Amino acid sequence: MMILGALAFNNTTMAENTYNIVKVSAEDVLLDGFTITNANANGSTQNEQEGSAITLLPTVKNFVLNNSIISNNINKRAGSIKSIDPSANVSILFSNSIFKNNLAAFANALYSRTIYGKILNFTSVNMLYDSNIIDNVNGSGVFWFRNDQGACTVNAKFINDTFVNNTGNRVPSAGNDLPVITVGQTKGVIKTDISNSIFWNNTDGNGNIVPALGRNGNDAYPRYNKYVSK
Repeated sequence: MMILGALAFNNTTMAENTYNIVKVSAEDVLLDGFTITNANANGSTQNEQEGSAITLLPTVKNFVLNNSIISNNINKRAGSIKSIDPSANVSILFSNSIFKNNLAAFANALYSRTIYGKILNFTSVNMLYDSNIIDNVNGSGVFWFRNDQGACTVNAKFINDTFVNNTGNRVPSAGNDLPVITVGQTKGVIKTDISNSIFWNNTDGNGNIVPALGRNGNDAYPRYNKYVSK
């Protein structure tokens, strides 16, 4: 199934496109075989500037994206898919899918934030993240796992994934790693496991290769990380 916003990837032709194409509110949802493209989250509120392809509302407990394509979506802020402040523990799985040529100020694939006492279990397996763009001198990351809203737990796994040709225009500065996957331990625990995955030609504003995993700003480095690449 294909869900279309418009035919071209530029602000002129996408000016009237939908801010958020899919909004998920049910507790348990599978999207299988979808192409979601050309959303334009450039509205006046944060909700209209994030989650252009898929917005997971706080009621979601289990979400699976399989055999799908997320492409050419614009986010004035972040997250072609976003999960912010879920009201319960949440499990998110991306599998056998493609994120390609999505534009955001930061976190152009997934933007997540977990609140006090809650757990996010995220898994990405057999995925391709290709040519996604960060267009903000203060932004970075294909992913950003936030945990600054109280003690919480984030378990993130990346298995058999490929990250290639993702770009950003930010340049290195003190306390910022400009990573592909952004984590920062501020008020809880983040555990990250990256295995059998490829990171190739992901670059910053100077054209230099960026690390696969790192922090944002002055966040502490997570205590539990495992990175085994191909």
